Amino acid sequence: MQCFPMLIAFCIVATNGAFLLPDEQVSSRLDPPTVVLPTQTPQADEQRILDVLRGPQFQVVDARLFRGYSMKRYNGTTESLNEFLKSLVACPGVVLHVKFEKSPHRGHYMEGVNWVVHHEPLKMKFVIRINPDADRFSLSELVLPEMHTRE
Repeated sequence: MQCFPMLIAFCIVATNGAFLLPDEQVSSRLDPPTVVLPTQTPQADEQRILDVLRGPQFQVVDARLFRGYSMKRYNGTTESLNEFLKSLVACPGVVLHVKFEKSPHRGHYMEGVNWVVHHEPLKMKFVIRINPDADRFSLSELVLPEMHTRE
């Protein structure tokens, strides 16, 4: 019966380690940026997506991964965002959502960047959040590429 207190102590330590870690330990910085794609994704398609996400002309600020969900922050110009959208939508099977979002407070993930890409794990869904107040962004120059739905 002396194992019982030890078991309780172990469960408390394990729970604290699994669920109460600081942000730096829960999420990890990605260098270079990557995504978790369905296992049936052809390697050539996966490489094409990664080439877009890692393109130096798009100026990746940082990238994070948390439980398969990824977030990449970019500081490119409107012209490079147009190229990014055009290149990403051309990748087979990609679903693209475009939203406009301002940084509501200091420390928000949109602060100091021009656009952010969120990717859902095991899906081909990319949500592009564009900061309309960014220094190097011009809404009048934004060109959304032609997009086709999957059938």
